[in-house]
Amino acid sequence: MKKSILTISLLASTSFAFAQTDCTTIRQDKQRLTCFDKASKNTAKVDVVVEKAPETPEPPAKLKPGKNEVFKAKSWHVIQDMDAMTDKKSCTAIYKNAWTIQGTEDNFYVSYRGRGGVKAYTLRVDDSPPDSLQLATSTEKDLSAIILQPSFQRIYSGARVRLQVHTILNSILVEDIDLSGFKEAVDYIRANCKA
Repeated sequence: MKKSILTISLLASTSFAFAQTDCTTIRQDKQRLTCFDKASKNTAKVDVVVEKAPETPEPPAKLKPGKNEVFKAKSWHVIQDMDAMTDKKSCTAIYKNAWTIQGTEDNFYVSYRGRGGVKAYTLRVDDSPPDSLQLATSTEKDLSAIILQPSFQRIYSGARVRLQVHTILNSILVEDIDLSGFKEAVDYIRANCKA
């Protein structure tokens, strides 16, 4: 956390409190102003440390290619991490090196953090008719992300996902996700990312 020094004038004399009371009772403007001028000369400069709010780090919008990447299929990259406490492998499929669209062995997530959050959404897989409008669950609202686990099998077997998202800010966002390579990425996770 960065700190900065701010110099401010503080009233050092207790006589100013009495002078202020006396000054405010003077009816003539010129005399009242002179009274306040004299009282303000009884000030001292003091250094005060003011802490600034921590700067918000830039979110990692793009993944650097090669960093923990263990597999790639079309626009899908599989990233592998190791839990420091259990040494269990953890793999996630990332779309186009962006952390906002992710898949696991049995789930699919789209984040709207920093993009207005999620109030409701409509899902369409391939050219099938769109699902009915879904209100975001409390978890989805808290995470600002859509969790598409109930529709995972359709997504896993599909070629394209379209989402129309109604944000908390009352805007509408449209997402068109190419699933080419997603099935292969999930198959890799299922076969290679077990503890």
